[in-house]
Amino acid sequence: PAVSLFHAGATADGQEAVVLQPRYEPAQVVIYGPRLPLSAGAYEIELEFESEATPGTRLGILVAGPRDGAPENRQVEVIAGQPARLAWAQPGHSLFYAGFRYARAAPMTVRALRITRTDAP
Repeated sequence: PAVSLFHAGATADGQEAVVLQPRYEPAQVVIYGPRLPLSAGAYEIELEFESEATPGTRLGILVAGPRDGAPENRQVEVIAGQPARLAWAQPGHSLFYAGFRYARAAPMTVRALRITRTDAP
């Protein structure tokens, strides 16, 4: 759940979600994790979110890779009204990082940052 990975925003009452408000949160990585070793293989990284922003509004960037700022990181724009997913090929049993860089374009609620293996181990 997003609540275990957030570094800005506020928890939603009675939920495991994080509420981000442009007025209060910085335009930087606000949710990230796990920064732990991940087994080699193919994965899908998904940011589960909700926003009442106009569809097509750029809300931020979902990034995945070995660490924040690494040249081999993959990223995808998070757009209101569209799923936020990216594929990641983990090269070996090594550190893995996924994060959401908030654009402060609109309020949003982040429910989860999912890491799902898509190949057979």
